[in-house]
Amino acid sequence: MSETFVNNFPLEKFHVERCKHCIAVSSRGYITMHGICLRTAEDELHTYSLDLQVPMQVNSGKYDVEQYIPEYNKDFVFQMAGPRSLELVENVLQEDIHDMKFMEFRNYSVLGRPVRVLRMGMGGTLAYEFHGAIEDALPVYEEIIRVGKNYDLKRLGMISYMLNHTENGFPQLGKHFMSD
Repeated sequence: MSETFVNNFPLEKFHVERCKHCIAVSSRGYITMHGICLRTAEDELHTYSLDLQVPMQVNSGKYDVEQYIPEYNKDFVFQMAGPRSLELVENVLQEDIHDMKFMEFRNYSVLGRPVRVLRMGMGGTLAYEFHGAIEDALPVYEEIIRVGKNYDLKRLGMISYMLNHTENGFPQLGKHFMSD
């Protein structure tokens, strides 16, 4: 990972149930992609939006790692941010998560369906992501919307997606970086 991304990546400081924002650059120093890496176990990392850089390194044969084969459309990711997002997330989960720190994640369930909740907010705001299996996306989404009515939740969609990195600190897919 240290050879793939520009940010510091010492595994001894990257604990299980923590996330890292990873930034990849071209040979000329231009940002080509960024995304999130989660340490899900001592010997397991899970990435989002890094499917160009990671397979290139992993499959190079230089490392003693299991071959990486990306599976697309396997997971869902829902993002929530704003001053009442903590209340919303806690009510969806029916759990107190006040102690969750920036760039931590934990496993929960929503309506009996497993979800992973990340605390994001790279812009210094409260922000969260729900991750889960794509087959659970609709019931989880509907529960978030149902509970969110009590918190003035607004569905912003893809148009606002291009602005969320500025306001709420969510890394997006490589939509902001020109090819070099």
